[in-house]
Amino acid sequence: MLLGNLGSVLAGAPLSALAAAVGWRGVFVGVGFVSLGLALSCWLLVRDRHDGAMVGRIDRTAILGGLTRVLANRATWPAVAVNFGLAGSFFAFGGLWATPYLVDVRGWSRAVASTPFNIGGLLGGALLQPLIGWAMDQSWSGTLADGVRLYTVDDYRWRLALPAAAALFGALSAWRLRETHCHNIHQQLQRPRPQESQR
Repeated sequence: MLLGNLGSVLAGAPLSALAAAVGWRGVFVGVGFVSLGLALSCWLLVRDRHDGAMVGRIDRTAILGGLTRVLANRATWPAVAVNFGLAGSFFAFGGLWATPYLVDVRGWSRAVASTPFNIGGLLGGALLQPLIGWAMDQSWSGTLADGVRLYTVDDYRWRLALPAAAALFGALSAWRLRETHCHNIHQQLQRPRPQESQR
């Protein structure tokens, strides 16, 4: 997830600048070679480690049965609908159509339009996920089940305070936002303040 979110950040302005320098064909050829290199590295280097214990076989019947129970629960679907509407619309527009809209409708250059307006969210996900995992490991008792670490309720309770604190930080930061009335105020912010111009 860390690499995936960092990839999303790099896919904005850095990728656009690279495409302007070498062209989109060169970018895709380069990405293809990098992907092949990563796949080969995984094939050669990544190994399953069971800590001396054999991992039990996956019971697909239990997994499918649990999935069926979740899907049959009516209380599941309102939450699915909320996530579909909020997260789905955000990723659909922000992930694909925001840059073409800013270029075609607003007349922005592609380099400016592709500058990352969701880097905070991507960076937060990239940093908070491993940070929470690291914090969980600090109190982990060493218990394993089929090679997977098991955590206690207290492990989750105190370590999930990290994303709660991050959410509080984000909410408090909203008070520092400036109303722009849908206008780019970058140039206004660059102008010297009255007291500075008098000096």
